[in-house]
Amino acid sequence: MPRRNTRNEERRDKMELPIHRKKTCRFCADKQLRIDYKDAKALKPFITERDRIAPSRITGLCAYHQRRVTEAIKRARIVGIVPFSAIQRQTI
Repeated sequence: MPRRNTRNEERRDKMELPIHRKKTCRFCADKQLRIDYKDAKALKPFITERDRIAPSRITGLCAYHQRRVTEAIKRARIVGIVPFSAIQRQTI
């Protein structure tokens, strides 16, 4: 009969899995918050440092509000409130 590998079992016992808490949608939690494309400060948490739209796994938004925030950011970009990219090209 084969021997049990107790070292591996001890390692498994010592390893702790990180505890991930599910993020709650801030717009579902607080019904007073509104998504407005004209408010650049409110849209800033949903944009990365390279001016890309952050995914819902990062922002913690539900699918409904993630779509609304995405639409608002795109509208703000078209109007000129939020830049399209962090690196601006220099025209000569």
